[in-house]
Amino acid sequence: MTWNEFRKMILQKGWVLDRHGSRHDIYKKKGGKHPILVERHWREEIKPNLQKALLKQIEEE
Repeated sequence: MTWNEFRKMILQKGWVLDRHGSRHDIYKKKGGKHPILVERHWREEIKPNLQKALLKQIEEE
């Protein structure tokens, strides 16, 4: 999965862009406790362990 595919997926799950960081975009979910940091390497593949951790964060919120 690329960063761009991941970004599209979290937007479909109800996350919204909170702000742009220096190297990451910060997404929050209404009523959620923790933000998710999404790198801006849109066409690069997400490393498998990082992808697993990010998907877990999305499902917990």
